[in-house]
Amino acid sequence: MFKRLLTYSLDHQLLTLVSLLLITVLTAAGIHRLSIDTGLDSLIPANDPMRLVYERISSEFGTDNRTIIYVRDQNLWTPEKLAVLEKLHHQLTGLDYVTRVDDLFSLHTIRGIDGKVDSRPLMTEAPTDAETALRVRQDALANPLIVDNFVSVDATVTAIIVSIREARNDNDFNAQVNNDLNNLLASVKPVFEEVVQVGSPRINTELKSSLAADFTLLGPLSALVLVLSIIFFLRSGTAAIIPVITSALSIAWTFGVMGWLGIPVNILSAMLPSLIIVIGSTEDTHLIASYFHNIASNKEDVSIAEKRRLASRMMVHHMGLPLVLTIATTLLGFASNIFSSIGLIQDFAISSTLAILFNGIITLTLVPILLDRFGPLRNRIYTPEGDTSSIASLVSGAFSFSQSRYPRLILAATAVLCVFFIYAASKLHVTNDPLSYFPEHRPLIQDAKRIHEDLSGIKLFFITLETDREKSFQHPRNVQKLADIQTFIKNQGAFDRSISLADHLAFVNREFREDEGMLTLPESRELVSQFLLFFHRSDLDSYVSHDMSKANIIVRHNIHDSHTLNKYVKELEQAIPQIVGNEFKTTIVSENLMVNQAAESLMVAQVKSLSILLFAIFLIMSAMYTSFKGGLISLAPAVIPIVLM
Repeated sequence: MFKRLLTYSLDHQLLTLVSLLLITVLTAAGIHRLSIDTGLDSLIPANDPMRLVYERISSEFGTDNRTIIYVRDQNLWTPEKLAVLEKLHHQLTGLDYVTRVDDLFSLHTIRGIDGKVDSRPLMTEAPTDAETALRVRQDALANPLIVDNFVSVDATVTAIIVSIREARNDNDFNAQVNNDLNNLLASVKPVFEEVVQVGSPRINTELKSSLAADFTLLGPLSALVLVLSIIFFLRSGTAAIIPVITSALSIAWTFGVMGWLGIPVNILSAMLPSLIIVIGSTEDTHLIASYFHNIASNKEDVSIAEKRRLASRMMVHHMGLPLVLTIATTLLGFASNIFSSIGLIQDFAISSTLAILFNGIITLTLVPILLDRFGPLRNRIYTPEGDTSSIASLVSGAFSFSQSRYPRLILAATAVLCVFFIYAASKLHVTNDPLSYFPEHRPLIQDAKRIHEDLSGIKLFFITLETDREKSFQHPRNVQKLADIQTFIKNQGAFDRSISLADHLAFVNREFREDEGMLTLPESRELVSQFLLFFHRSDLDSYVSHDMSKANIIVRHNIHDSHTLNKYVKELEQAIPQIVGNEFKTTIVSENLMVNQAAESLMVAQVKSLSILLFAIFLIMSAMYTSFKGGLISLAPAVIPIVLM
């Protein structure tokens, strides 16, 4: 029954070819529906409880989806250049998806002069003379909330921070935002020495373009390597063409079905063409090698058609079962991740499982027909006696010699390597930051590094303190807790900058006292209430709620490694309750943090899925060979490479 099923395509060749053609047409029609997804949302587990918390906090204190426009010029503070920045400010605020623009034209400052405290906008419009521009520069440098945040210490760099409304269901949103920002900046770049923008829209857009470039390069490159390798080892042009045909059909089926099912191409599934070509060609090569062996051992006195027919049927009879087992175990391997909570991995698991399944079906049905009709009648690999010759003989001979002469040495060396690499694996950690996907020389990475060096890192997260009591953060003792948390952050030495309500109040207190020395907090609730009046409400929106029951610390950093970032965040999570006590509910959250923290669960999930997979393979092999020992031996070539890797 099983052999009859395997030879069905040979017995019904026309029906099989028509069926394959129809399926190809139907599936390929879905390719135009394919989309590319490089958003952060797919990197966050669907069941992450912090999602709702993040959405609530971001609705209270503003989004963390912020793009930083970096402007550098030695003569930045001239009326002409400030006028250009003013025009850019108005253009940015006019974009539909921009919720807020923080820059020199939206900031307020406070100056204490001659016993008076003056609260005013840093600039309402660009100054018309050099003297006013110089005064604005001095006001900016005197404000600790602005320095290293919006203006560099040497005043040659300023930042425009653009807060962007989320549009999760629009796949082209990031490209649109990035394109609009670049078009606006193109008009101001000739005026300044350097103008760049870095944020989620640019990161996602460049990730998508890199993905598309890899997609178009790696598939053809893999096919070329495959063809050259087969020609070199099997010495047959026909043998090289057959895997390309089956791989091309498999790719069309896979991406067509992905399009119909709405599964996007992501940073993992972009490798599918190479995966299909490399893994799929294994079955093709086994079949072709078996066909060559049969052709070499067939009698010379039969017709060409009969010779091909006999070789093809013997090939299917001998190789059918091993290939079905290979396809099944490979299928299980990729399918084991389908139940991952991370959308990106789940989508890849589904698409790769489909790819292996489709390639297996195409290989087992199409390759026997192609060899039966067009298979080579001569080969340089097998002799009529069934022996291999040339390069294949040398390779197999080398392995046979080592196996027969030094079996114990090979086993001992393998065991030593496994022990060493198991020890090395204990130091393994996962990182999941999108910026880490780019090489260091990429302009995007260099721009992010420059912003970090001259101002503060482009990444941020929120630390929120919440209580049910209104006006809680008008009490100096509670404001002091914010300052104590920031002191701990500073002592960690990992993050670039933190800003909270405490910084704002300490700044006003300094100006009120006309003391250029150390920043200190006001001592009484009355002073806190008075000092808050010096701020425009928009200055405090990101730091304290309207009823003063919730406070927020914004932390900026430039850490790209998830493992490192998670370590410092965990230190914070342990220290904050000791600083604030039980009075406040504390949360540390941002979209970037959720992405990074997902990396930690990734390792555990992979260990679980791998264990289940190995157990399943053990059961399949033990049942197939009716031997538990056979099942254990079959695991060795699967487990050892994983350990070494």
